[in-house]
Order: sequence, then structure tokens, then C-alpha cells
Amino acid sequence: MSSIYEKALGVDFQRLHPKLQEKFRLSSDEDRALICTGTMEEISGGRWFMRPFIKYGIKENITFPERGTGIPFKLEKYAYKDPYGRETVAWIRTFHFKNADRRFDATMVYSEKTRGIIDYLGNRQASPVGIDITVSEAGGIKMKSTYQFFHLGGKRITIPSRLIGQATVNEEFDEKNDWFSIDVSVKNVMFGTIFRYKGNFRMEVVPMPPGQLPGYAFPQKYDARE
Repeated sequence: MSSIYEKALGVDFQRLHPKLQEKFRLSSDEDRALICTGTMEEISGGRWFMRPFIKYGIKENITFPERGTGIPFKLEKYAYKDPYGRETVAWIRTFHFKNADRRFDATMVYSEKTRGIIDYLGNRQASPVGIDITVSEAGGIKMKSTYQFFHLGGKRITIPSRLIGQATVNEEFDEKNDWFSIDVSVKNVMFGTIFRYKGNFRMEVVPMPPGQLPGYAFPQKYDARE
């Protein structure tokens, strides 16, 4: 079975570095999971007046107010079929700050309508985000959010770009250091950088039959609307 990222990239998937191909080839029929551990060199962003809104995201596993350097990091990736039969990849990120562990969760699916990835942020699949994926000249992967929307009754409402945080992700494999490097930023046209983290990690492939996936790999609420 092709992964959702293979579908989104098509033939360009073969241009990825082999290690990135391994990371993004994960699908529900492989009985494996990916566990990545490393260090975020920097976690920054968010002006003082934005902190109440950022703090609100803690319970949704979307945002958190802590910032710092040298933060231990863990990423767990699990693939499964959701209740609607969609191939799904869960990204469970944990940042180990001195006084608290903070989560940033997401579940991604491939949309046949848009021929691209839809990223459901947080643990309740609240507001879906469209993701554009490309391959860099160095064989890295680039992700960029393109739109965000919500549903009101039976209508799909696109959120104006000036009101949302637009995310960019750049990930490469550093052969010299034998690790993945990551740089993620979320910016708003009016408020600047809301959130940024960058660092490096190594990946371990672990056996994971479907029945053994941890409960937190699944969102508390599913949304089938794309």
C-alpha cells in the first residue's frame, strides 16, 4: 500500500533521501511505528499578548506557552485506518520542558478531493489545514500550509489568511551526523512568528501490530469532512 505521502508526491517521492523515504513511507499495513528522539535547539515565538490564546491550546494538544533551548523531544508516528476507512498517520510530538511535558498532536489523511494532505491539528480534529508537499534539491521534504477551514452547519468556511498561522516545515537528513534536522515555523501576517522549533533527532523503527497502538495515537473526536 502506498502511504499518504507517496500519493501526494507521486513520482517525486523517489527524489527524497532514502532515510526520508523510510520515514514517510509508513502505512497501516506495515505493522510498524516510528519513534524519533532528539533535541530541539530552540523553541521560540509568540508575543506577550498572544500567550492567553497559546495557553488555551494546551488542552487541545496544539500549542503551549513554554519556550527555551536544548529541549528533549520525542516524535511518535503511527499509521492506521480511521473509522471512515481513511489511511491516517498520527504525529504525536512531546516536548520535555523542565517543569512540564507538552504535546503537539496531529492526524494527517490524503484527500482524494484536493489530491493532497489534510492535517487535522490537535486531539479533536477541530480545524483542518491543507498541506502542500514538495521535495527540495537536497532530497529534503518541505511542507507548507495552504488554507484552513471549519464547518458551520453544512457549510465549509475558509478562514482568511490574515487570521491564521501559516506553517512551514523543512526536514532533511544530515548524513555527516546521521540524524534528521527539522525546522518548523508558524507565522501570521499581522503578528509575526507565533511558534518555531528547530533541532535534530534520530529514528527507530519498532514493531507495532494495529491492536497494540497506544490510545493517545487516536484523536478524541473524528471529523470526516474535508
